[in-house]
Amino acid sequence: MKLGTGVIIDPGTHFHTNDNGEGARIVIEDGSFVGRHCFFSAGEFIHIGRQCNIGAACQLLAAGHAYDDPTRPYVAAPVLSYGRMRLGPNTWIGVGSTLLGGIEVGYGTVVAAGSVVRQSLPPLCLAGGQPAQVLKVFDWPTRCWTRLPDDTPARDAALAHHLATIPQEADYVLQLKS
Repeated sequence: MKLGTGVIIDPGTHFHTNDNGEGARIVIEDGSFVGRHCFFSAGEFIHIGRQCNIGAACQLLAAGHAYDDPTRPYVAAPVLSYGRMRLGPNTWIGVGSTLLGGIEVGYGTVVAAGSVVRQSLPPLCLAGGQPAQVLKVFDWPTRCWTRLPDDTPARDAALAHHLATIPQEADYVLQLKS
């Protein structure tokens, strides 16, 4: 593991790196917070960007055990990587959420409490549910959260417009207020 400066990890959090000696499998950047009783299971790599907020009892699962042979005890089965997991800068993962597999949560995104994230989420959105879906986007020009339309073509158009009008991650990071 590699921790940046000012990282806070509350008691009861467990990190499984599934380490094979090839360097850090979990990196948590400067100023991030991890709440009580979280569980991290790294396959290839879990990267938590700077100033992230991970609520209590969250699970970040980028690895699991093989289950192809039910005659072998699962606890002794090989560890399988689900891919690289990345949380962009200033993401907020609500209490009790589960993130599964090789996903990316875009910068500035909020995941509602109790959500199950199975697919990558774009930057500057609010997602929730089981499975999590994008519910709102942060309209950069007006600085307001806007609910996405329910019908698919309008929703897709609104997401495309959102992605075209937000800053790049590096520019966003420069604008983060301390």
